[in-house]
Order: sequence, then C-alpha cells, then structure tokens
Amino acid sequence: MSKRKTYGEPILTGTLSTIAEHLEDEVDIYLIGGGAMMFYGMKPATKDIDIVVLDSKSLSKFISAAKKAGIKLAEKPDGEYQNIGASVIMVADSGIQLDLFNKVVCNALEVKETVVARANHYRDFGKLHIYLMSPEDIVLFKGITEREADLEDIRTLIETGINWEIVEVECLSQESSERWTNFLLDKLSDLYVRYGINIKLSKVKEHADYHVLRKAFEAFMKDSEMRFTDLQRIVKEKTSYSESWTRAKLKELEKEGLIESRKSGRHKLYRLKNPAKQEGQP
Repeated sequence: MSKRKTYGEPILTGTLSTIAEHLEDEVDIYLIGGGAMMFYGMKPATKDIDIVVLDSKSLSKFISAAKKAGIKLAEKPDGEYQNIGASVIMVADSGIQLDLFNKVVCNALEVKETVVARANHYRDFGKLHIYLMSPEDIVLFKGITEREADLEDIRTLIETGINWEIVEVECLSQESSERWTNFLLDKLSDLYVRYGINIKLSKVKEHADYHVLRKAFEAFMKDSEMRFTDLQRIVKEKTSYSESWTRAKLKELEKEGLIESRKSGRHKLYRLKNPAKQEGQP
C-alpha cells in the first residue's frame, strides 16, 4: 500500500471555504477525525476530512455545493477505506479526500444528541457552520476503524487528556454497542502492545464479556442443560470474573427470556428457553 499524502490547515480551510461559497442554504457539519484533531492543534496534517451531517438534506446540500466547487465523487475505495461505511467519498483537485457520513459513522457509531452536545463550534464560512467533535467521541470513532494511522491518533488524543467516563457511557449507550465494544477493546490492546499505554475500561469489558456469554448460550447449549458449576468453570477459564458476577449475569439472561433454570437435587440447571427459535435466529 502506497503511503498517502497528508494535508495541512490551508488545504482543509481552503477546501471547506470553497464549498461554502456554493451553498444556497445553511448547513452544519461535524468533523470527527484527523481534520478535527488538526483544528484542535493536536496534529500538523491529515490524510482526509471525516465529515458528519445529521440528516440526508444536509448531505445532499453539501454534496451539491462540493460538486459545484469542482470536487468529484471518488472511485470505489480500496484497502483500509473499504470498510469505513462512508455515505459518500469525494476528492478535491488538491488530492484531499472527504469522507461524508450521514449521522452514523463506520456503520456503528450513531451521532446522537449527547455527541452533538459535546461538539465545539469552530468557525463559520458563510452558510457553512463547522463543529469539532469532542476528543472523547473522536477516540470512539477511531477505536472502531481499521485504519493503521488511527492508533497513533488515539495515542495523541490520550496524551492531551481524555475523560474515559464519557467514552464508556457513550459507548454503552449506543444501540449497537454489543457489535463493536470488542473492536474498541482490541484497539486499546494494540495501544498497550505498541505504546505501553494501558487503558482499562472495566464497564466496556464487562459488557463485551456479557455479550460473549450470551452468544455462548445461543451457540453451544441448544437443547441441553448445564449446571452452574460447569458454567462458572467456563467463565473462570475465559475471564477473571467471580462466581457472583456469573450468577448476576445468568439472572439477567433469565430476565431477558433467553434462558431458564430449574433445580435438580443440589444443583441448578440452565438451558435455552426456546432452543429451536434461537437456532433459527441470524
């Protein structure tokens, strides 16, 4: 893979101001990647501008203005940009790439009211109003991408100061959090291996492990039953969680209607509540 060129503040500012000249209506955009970090003064240049809008009308207005400014739709992306889930990718004559997202970033992170409330107004170019996502939300974004440079950006963000409680709360409030908490944990694990920075998000890890426990029931129990002692042994082998944690999570699974239990002598047995239905689920 060839190393992509980076672009400094004059190119980003020039690109956005040129687009603004062609806007007929007010449009708010939110920068959530390297462009935001650059405007925060955290890095000197970026490979692209990750831009989020909050509705399809804003996206259409921005794309229309960008086209009038001579910015073209990109050909099919390759390599690390295939899976970022951008609604549209555009490229300016300078070579800088604009990755446009409509409210959902990387097919996972929803830009909710809490995220918008943390964003910081940066500046206006006529009818174009530019906001920078908070460093905490940029960490979440970069924690679920597969782009190599994002690990270095997370290190930089950490060095400038991150409120990890905000990261955890936003992560766990996301509707699809069970799909990507493991991606975030894996990225933080890579961060420790490469830079020796050890970030422990206990609530995120517990949520991810609970999801794994839930999937284990669906995948392996089927119509069989398991004793609590056997389940606890499996949990202990896979995680560091205590017997009380396992009991609490089993109660949660029962409340969800995924499993049921019964007493058999001295033991309590657990099984899937509707194994046939569970096997047929995607």
